[in-house]
Amino acid sequence: MFFYAAIGGGMGENMKILILNAGPNKMGATNRITEIFTEQLSGHHTVNNICLGDNQINYCMGCKMCYTAGVCFQEDDVVAIVDAIYDSDAVVIVVPSYWAEMPGQMKVFVDRCTPYSNTNPQRKVIFQNTKGYAIALRTGPNPAECEGILKAINHYYGHMGIEEKGNTYLCGINSIVDIEKQRDGLVTLCEKWFNE
Repeated sequence: MFFYAAIGGGMGENMKILILNAGPNKMGATNRITEIFTEQLSGHHTVNNICLGDNQINYCMGCKMCYTAGVCFQEDDVVAIVDAIYDSDAVVIVVPSYWAEMPGQMKVFVDRCTPYSNTNPQRKVIFQNTKGYAIALRTGPNPAECEGILKAINHYYGHMGIEEKGNTYLCGINSIVDIEKQRDGLVTLCEKWFNE
């Protein structure tokens, strides 16, 4: 099952686009979606890919030091990932469903973005003009899990000052083979989002 929602576009040529695999697996269905988008966009845009599973992302300690310092005391890959988002005109987050939620890697990353959130009075990075897109996928047929994930990504974008321009979900995805069956729809979606 493939679903289009909140389709936007009009991004123009020669953009910097970050495609974020929000799961741990660099070889699975989620990553195949990132590859399809990269293939479609690379001819007209500069595309950067990040797989959260390849990065060290420590748990938020809940200390709220960032509310005083404006930065987290932990030194890991979160700053580099946030910098990559900040340096992009658009970000596409591709999120698999793990037990009806976003994967742990993505939740921990979101938690660690508290220093950059609009709720943090000391934040030092303010996102401007970055456009956000999201794709959720799951193995079962019920779209409710994907809809919940998309709502969470929209919430994240809102606190980061990123304008969500489009989202979609795919159900019944058990392997890369199922993504290949959806390839034409994903290519069309990419074209609609980025006016290729």
